Amino acid sequence: MRLKGLVRRFVSLFVVLSMLATSVPVYAGEEGETEALSLLSKEHQATFASLLNQINSQGIGVWAAGVEEALSPSGIDYRTRVALEIPEPVMVSYESDQTAVLKFSLLYPHSQEVSFDYVIYPGSMGAEYYNVTPAEGTVTFGTGETEKELEITIPKLENNPVEYGIASDFGDFWIGDKVFYIYCSNIRNALFVNNKDTMTLPVPIENQFDLQETYSKARSTPLIDLNNPAHISDGISFPETPGKYQPEKGEDGSARIRLKGAPLEGDLRIMIDLGVFSHLSLPVGYMSYSPGEEEPATGEVSFKVEKYLIFPSDPSVPIGPVSAGYEKSIPVEGNQETGFNLEESGQVEIGQVGLGSYLEANGLAKSLDFVFAYPMLPGEVFTYFHDQEGNYIPEQIYFSDQVSPRVVEVNLAADPVYGNSIFYLGDIVPITVRYSEPVQSDDIVITANGQQLTPVEREGTISATMSFLYEIAGDEESEKAIRVTALTGAVDLAGNP
Repeated sequence: MRLKGLVRRFVSLFVVLSMLATSVPVYAGEEGETEALSLLSKEHQATFASLLNQINSQGIGVWAAGVEEALSPSGIDYRTRVALEIPEPVMVSYESDQTAVLKFSLLYPHSQEVSFDYVIYPGSMGAEYYNVTPAEGTVTFGTGETEKELEITIPKLENNPVEYGIASDFGDFWIGDKVFYIYCSNIRNALFVNNKDTMTLPVPIENQFDLQETYSKARSTPLIDLNNPAHISDGISFPETPGKYQPEKGEDGSARIRLKGAPLEGDLRIMIDLGVFSHLSLPVGYMSYSPGEEEPATGEVSFKVEKYLIFPSDPSVPIGPVSAGYEKSIPVEGNQETGFNLEESGQVEIGQVGLGSYLEANGLAKSLDFVFAYPMLPGEVFTYFHDQEGNYIPEQIYFSDQVSPRVVEVNLAADPVYGNSIFYLGDIVPITVRYSEPVQSDDIVITANGQQLTPVEREGTISATMSFLYEIAGDEESEKAIRVTALTGAVDLAGNP
């Protein structure tokens, strides 16, 4: 492929030098003087520029009168063209591998064999699924053949975080398109339909997973429902006053109320693993002294988050509870109500309770418990899960997304065998951008060396990876680089820009 670029430059240089070496025509003046004509008029320059552009981008053909074949200066027939029919999106599944059928065609038969090489680039499909096969090869049209099919096998999805004890794989979840690219080059005895000797085209992949619905369900799922007896233990309730509890003292005189969170599985788990959820709300309520006590309650109540763990060897038996890393003290000030006031914002980052985006430890977290521990305080303390207006709040503690999406990495397509990224003038280069969480494709724009690009994925796509196609136009020669800047327009599932 490097030789091709050198040949193009050599041919361009040779043509220019040949033109400049041509003898300059002259004409006789009125007094017998001679005057050289202008070497290059504006019209000449425009013609030469057009010719050089053709040589650099698609080569040059020479037609002889009365000869039907289209010949290049080397005598090779480049008249016919190779086209690829973009297939309908392939629907991936968890049940079995799928096949994408790529149909190549010659616009009309050729008297010689036509062939070209191809390489599969992962695009937004992601390197994690870059075991589509075959990853590279050669397509050959025999003499007179006009159609060829190439079958690409796409492996089934295998996400099962509970079984494997790991985080969900973010590559499994998207709405709309993901794509991989087929890059065709080294064509022999023809050109592609774009009149070039390389061609890059996307192959779309769809998923039946509904990311938007999953987010909506997870966002509205409380970890604690006080109307469910399974969600609270170690406390005495008062049926006449829903949401009022008194800790039950143990033999050592201490007592606690334990709120037992719902399992971190299904929709909740997926949103945590994909980096969608950034924060966790804390319990809402207050503590109050017991009226009529001679000695009001004073001191501190300890609040902490604990978690149960599971291991792949036996996920049915959780281990714990163990500390999740978050603890806070709530002062109890005698004859007055004391709000929990655990955080000014009423929430904490999920990293403070040992969870996080793509975090392997997510695979070990079965559930979270929220514990109020009461030391040996004088007097009685009651805990109310009510708001400031005294309204009972049975459903508490939600995950939410409070953080804007950010760009994690930008990748240029690389050869799957050699790992390099070598492209030439006129090539179409896939660029993939990965975000910290799934984003909507509709308004995304990136700028690459001054070119504004929009995602190849169709509108309505929601995915953590987006891909773009950049055409090398020659401006990269001075910097030897493609600079991606001004990545704008990404909006996450919560609407955060």
